[in-house]
Amino acid sequence: MRPRSQICVALALALLLAHAPQSRAVEKKANPKETIASLTSLASMGDVHAQHKLGVLHLSGKGGVPQDFKKAAEWLAKAAERRHADAKIRLGELHQRGLGVGKDLDKAAELYRDAVRAGAVLAHIRLGLMYEKGWGVEKNETHAAQLYLTAANAGLADAQASIGMMYHGGKGVTRNYVEAGNWFLLAARQGNARAQNNLGQMFTRGLGVKKDYRRALKWYARAAQQGLPVALLNLGLLHEKGLGTPVNEKEATRLYRLAAKVSGKTLADIKPNPNAGKISDAPLGEVQEAAKNGDAGSQLELALRLQHGKGLKADPVEAARLLRLAAVQRLAPAQHALGRAYAMGIGVPQDYVLAHKWLNLAATKGQREAASLRDGLTAKMTPAQLHDAQQRLAAGAVATN
Repeated sequence: MRPRSQICVALALALLLAHAPQSRAVEKKANPKETIASLTSLASMGDVHAQHKLGVLHLSGKGGVPQDFKKAAEWLAKAAERRHADAKIRLGELHQRGLGVGKDLDKAAELYRDAVRAGAVLAHIRLGLMYEKGWGVEKNETHAAQLYLTAANAGLADAQASIGMMYHGGKGVTRNYVEAGNWFLLAARQGNARAQNNLGQMFTRGLGVKKDYRRALKWYARAAQQGLPVALLNLGLLHEKGLGTPVNEKEATRLYRLAAKVSGKTLADIKPNPNAGKISDAPLGEVQEAAKNGDAGSQLELALRLQHGKGLKADPVEAARLLRLAAVQRLAPAQHALGRAYAMGIGVPQDYVLAHKWLNLAATKGQREAASLRDGLTAKMTPAQLHDAQQRLAAGAVATN
């Protein structure tokens, strides 16, 4: 017959770890302190499952124990030594972030690698990120993509979102927007907020799918409901511009404020900058594809690259054409840039009337430099030219000329 003390310890562990409904029901009635004490006794005797469970409890601060990363690391390390795969993953995360232990990316990668060998699917995502970023290992985007793909095929939404990003950016795989969209959709349907936002961007920019602002709105909204700041921002932009939904500046401002609150930033930090329009580090092919599909922001960026010869041969005429396409979509920085082009005769014949019109439109949307340039231009224009500019503005603010 087993000693009574051992029976009590075994029962305590069963109450805490068992998945059967009747075990959970009893667990709710158990005294947390007594349960933890029994669990600690088991862990001290070398029970790997108890060690792992204690580590998890200290990690989360639940189950009647205070959050303590140092103790979590100690118990997880004991379980990891006993080849517990999930303990290796969680301990790797602590080493990666420097919580409860010294930050050690090499150690984190080693633990993830061991867990991958043990067949832990989640470890593929963790190790994939290490290879993608070059953290604790030599950077290898091809290997990262392979790791993500293994976990994605196993159905993990985070991995599906990650391999989608690899296809989107052409990292470790050949760029394929259609394939990226397919993976984003799989993850989005599982409720992955990152994938939902990315899918919204695909529909906004017409990458791999037909441009569809209504569908973009739908996916942004789902991600925004989960509090993802960038999704709140993107949803606000659609409401502000009236894309896929009627113009609603009040709702846009509410979403911007919420995005700022969630991300811990000010509204000025998170709201789209009216003086935006700088060249980003996005791949040229991606910008060209999105511009071809009618995305105003991409048309503006491609125009700027053509003006400055960044990544391709300078072509001010083509740049002006793209600026016009973006400007008629009411993109203020594009209206500013087009106005400047007409004022200086860059890629188009110099025309003060058209320059004044476009600069005036941009100025009304907060483009301070456009307002300054317009005012300086006004001093050079004849009364007839000013009258013509005002007439054109009143006749149709977004006409092509």
